[in-house]
Amino acid sequence: MARRPIDSDDIFLALDAGTTDVKAGAYDRSMNLIASCKRRIGVYYGQGGVVEQDPHEILEAAKYCLNSILRRIPKRYGEPKAIGITNQRESVLAWEPIDGRPITKLISWKDKRGAQLSLDLKERYGQVIKDKTGLISDPYFSATKIKWLVENIKRSSNHKNYVITTLDSWLVKNLNSSSIKPLTDHSNASRTMLFNIDSLEWDSDLLEIVGISEEILPEVKRTIESDSYGKVKLTYGSTTREVPILSVAGDQQASLFGNGCLYPGQAKASYGTGAFILENTGVRVKSDRLLETLFYTYKGKRTYALEGTILSSGSSIDWLVSLAGLKSVPRSILRAEQIERSHVLSVPALSGLGSPFYSSDIRGYISGLSESTDIYEVIRSFLEAQAFLSTVIIEEMRKHIKLLEPLHIDGGLSKSDLIAEMLANLLDMKIIRERNVDATMKGIAMMSMIGYYGIDERKLTVSAGGKEFNPNDKRDEIAEKFNSWRSFLLSVISKNQG
Repeated sequence: MARRPIDSDDIFLALDAGTTDVKAGAYDRSMNLIASCKRRIGVYYGQGGVVEQDPHEILEAAKYCLNSILRRIPKRYGEPKAIGITNQRESVLAWEPIDGRPITKLISWKDKRGAQLSLDLKERYGQVIKDKTGLISDPYFSATKIKWLVENIKRSSNHKNYVITTLDSWLVKNLNSSSIKPLTDHSNASRTMLFNIDSLEWDSDLLEIVGISEEILPEVKRTIESDSYGKVKLTYGSTTREVPILSVAGDQQASLFGNGCLYPGQAKASYGTGAFILENTGVRVKSDRLLETLFYTYKGKRTYALEGTILSSGSSIDWLVSLAGLKSVPRSILRAEQIERSHVLSVPALSGLGSPFYSSDIRGYISGLSESTDIYEVIRSFLEAQAFLSTVIIEEMRKHIKLLEPLHIDGGLSKSDLIAEMLANLLDMKIIRERNVDATMKGIAMMSMIGYYGIDERKLTVSAGGKEFNPNDKRDEIAEKFNSWRSFLLSVISKNQG
């Protein structure tokens, strides 16, 4: 694709289909956010670890947000040049490949119904899975969800022709202005536990092990593409335009990109429903206790990342605030941050314990409660646990590749100054919180802009900046509590293993 001239009036769109919200944004060439829209979506919890979402609700929210931002773009800007689509990773659904009609709910990344199969796979093929995919066998990833869908479709329906894909593929199909085959990108495929991240193809050995046919999986394309993903038809005013989809990526990879982490050693931590810490490694760097994943692919190049996950982050705070009958999450967090000292410790593993422990059966624990304990002390302990768990993950990353300053943080819960301050002291490094904490949308918009102009991503210059946090005189106090918390965590793990 020939390189296009850069125009200051060019606009680039982003669609982010997350777990609790669908968001859309419009960005100028310097990646300043000039219009945005957000719509809440439901998450449905059932017995046996079932967590599902309604794909129709997600699609309608996506269309609503895209149409809304188009009406909000100032008239001085030109027409949108390209759009990028990013999504909650690992979640899957089955659908008709011809018309895009869903035949199942979206099974969430938080769903645990594949826990036993995942454990069986780990015991028999754990090292094979790790070598080929960079992942650790866990119900968090797509493979066991796909297998469950295959078995249940076989038993309960007459559907013979269907595909099972991650959310990005279904959205690309249903937003497209023309017929398009099921497609996904390398970053999303790398989260299925079925994709070989060295050969960049569905792995025949793993498909045979899990019992899944490649015929039901989408074709895999580069993350940044010039002509593969089709176009979205958008209407604004009396005008209808087809805007090319030039990038598709998993949300955490998009966030790493949006934080400007384009060189090896640069890292970010995103605090949303869960928390996800990714470090650009350039080439593949192997780790027994962290996840190895594809960051993005563009032209003939592939870039890898190391990743650690905290399965319950903002969702744990939401749950606790709701359980306590408090009305406002932001106000509750602010009040909790004002507490000077608390002896309460927590492991908020409401959906299991993520990296580097990977125990899906561990649940939340709290220590240090007394009759004088205030609910805000418990909330504070949940916030502190985010910094502590992040530190454990980053300590593991530092064993494999040097971590460059600063660590970038984003996501709704990153607004907590307490978490940022604790990270600075525990890691002994500068922390920068993005001015606009939604780096995911920014990142996928950046990718679409790179695809449109055909430029080298490392030569990209965009607006940046945010609030800085540096180590301070609370370092020893925070380190002391971290050591107490680590001992508590290890006792929780030991109790569950016993």
